[in-house]
Amino acid sequence: MDDLRAKGHRLCVEPAAKAYHVNISLLWSWVKHSFLGGRLFAAARVEKKKWSLWRRLLYILGAPLIPLVRIRRALQTIQHTGRRRELLPGIFPALISGLIPHAFGELIGYALGRGRAEYYYGQYELRRVQYLTAEDRQAESAQSPILAAGQES
Repeated sequence: MDDLRAKGHRLCVEPAAKAYHVNISLLWSWVKHSFLGGRLFAAARVEKKKWSLWRRLLYILGAPLIPLVRIRRALQTIQHTGRRRELLPGIFPALISGLIPHAFGELIGYALGRGRAEYYYGQYELRRVQYLTAEDRQAESAQSPILAAGQES
């Protein structure tokens, strides 16, 4: 988004536009997707801001703290909803299982760069239907012609 703005583009909202989106629901696929996202995030920060080796080392050493910082922020957001007791039991396990691989991906991204993470991340993004549990695929196919068509192939 920042790159588009820097080139003079702007975001326009079309109220009639519709999009269909599904979240990855196969646990191991979701963990790998999270790791790759973390790696790409870190590599992009290093590249865009031209980080020094010392700054990269600082973030590599601090990577284990990333989930703690992000959990704290998430808990604050949940607290603001006024539904902490209701939401937290269902959210917390998913939050942890996504933040830990993301932080490890960040560590690798700060240390080694993006590698082939962009390619593999793209596979998850472009083929999300393949990374749904059978139950989710069945439930969603009733609502989406895209998923219904995906099941036929």
